Amino acid sequence: MAEFAFGTACDRLSSEPLLDSFNRALRTSGQSLFDARDRSRGVAGGFARELYGDLCNYSHSRPGFAEGDRWSSNGPVYVHETFREWHCAWLNTVSLCAVLILIARPRADRRGVAALFTDKVDIVPEDLRHAFAVAAA
Repeated sequence: MAEFAFGTACDRLSSEPLLDSFNRALRTSGQSLFDARDRSRGVAGGFARELYGDLCNYSHSRPGFAEGDRWSSNGPVYVHETFREWHCAWLNTVSLCAVLILIARPRADRRGVAALFTDKVDIVPEDLRHAFAVAAA
């Protein structure tokens, strides 16, 4: 059985003909959620890829992202910044999933999904708020 890697999925979504208008609309203000990094053009890569990379740092306990590194101790200590980072990662993941739901189900009831998106920049990043607006249009 062949592995279906996340990068492969993003490559396909960034060039999927059914998503041309969605990807084009996002690229007018930067890049699509799924675009690959292009250092020659200074493009960091789409938000989905960026978020996946960030979460991989934690899930693979890379240096600086292991539990001991984050808590700065070996005991159960509450570190506000670490809790906030995990909370933001969770919100970003749920928000990206909401955008993907709207893409996959364009006629879905948007009221519950729209409740995730507020004007507070510190809750949902601008890339995702813009993607949500494009997907919901």
